[in-house]
Amino acid sequence: MNDIIQQNNQMTSGTETDRVMMQVQAQVMMAKKFPRDVGESREKILSLCQNPKLASIATYSYDRGETNIERPSIQLAKAMAVAWKNLEYNWYEISRRRGTKQVPGESHITVYCWDLENNTRPSRTFIVRHWRDTRSGGYSLTDERDIYEVCANMAARRMRECILDIFPKDIEDDAVQEVKKTMARAMGDGSADTLAVRAQNLLKKFEGIGVTRAMFEKRLGKSIESMIMPDLLKYQGIFMTLNDGEQSIESVFPSNNGNGISQTSNSNGNSKDKRPLPGKKNGKGAAPKTDPANQTGEIDWSLPADEAGLRAFFNHVCEKHPDKAEELKVFEKNDPIQGRPLEFYDDFVDGMKRIVNN
Repeated sequence: MNDIIQQNNQMTSGTETDRVMMQVQAQVMMAKKFPRDVGESREKILSLCQNPKLASIATYSYDRGETNIERPSIQLAKAMAVAWKNLEYNWYEISRRRGTKQVPGESHITVYCWDLENNTRPSRTFIVRHWRDTRSGGYSLTDERDIYEVCANMAARRMRECILDIFPKDIEDDAVQEVKKTMARAMGDGSADTLAVRAQNLLKKFEGIGVTRAMFEKRLGKSIESMIMPDLLKYQGIFMTLNDGEQSIESVFPSNNGNGISQTSNSNGNSKDKRPLPGKKNGKGAAPKTDPANQTGEIDWSLPADEAGLRAFFNHVCEKHPDKAEELKVFEKNDPIQGRPLEFYDDFVDGMKRIVNN
């Protein structure tokens, strides 16, 4: 009886594998039969960027040194992928280590974007810890829905990068510029009265996620009433960055009250805890003691401020732990430092912690 069951399982597994292979072959064949017209796809992307609703959520921005970087959001990246044609993108869980309420588990995730026409497939493999940060330090996740949500959130950011890896840089830049034009048209004629109304509406959005007028004007360097069109466009991108959880409020709007943390509710009524990025020093000058990943001893795991600092820190960890150096280098090869957005530094540092502590 057991032999019969085993044979049936093997037949089922083989049939499923054949079905998937046939589906993939059909996708590739159709992509070759109906290739994209690059010029037409580019025009479709720019046309999508002229939609005010998409444009309002199409970009995010962050500061790198003295430069403000503005890039397509995951929403715009997905819209670009549809217009570009013959792309498949997704994420999946490779493996999972289950945790407890005391010790968080972790998931190994892979995200990818496959150009079926050219057979190029940028991908990222990374580790997501089943942990949620709070003002009091954080807690381990054991509920399946909570684990899925944190994995999906981390995967979405990297999936955006995989999708954008497919596109020529000039098309990405043109899309961002078209979004700016659309937002400028949507914001009115540029008169002082119109700009003042828009500035007040933008301030209300920021106040809804915990940014006060004083914090806003301190970063702006002038009063709200003095904002001009480029200011509005820039801070709309910053709002998207904060609202999507790409960066913390304190990292963008340092306040004078010690830790600058503000507990507010979003438009859905859910509590949103705006705190420093994991690994950064909090208002008391130390990472939350309740986080088990901080119990590492000799190395200060605070986040570096830039790419050069992250590279130097990575080399320092390799020198401190020569027995783990090879594993750390493989980890960095799969999830490179070069070109890494600031908001993903915490994931990289957490990954190094796990390798060192295992």
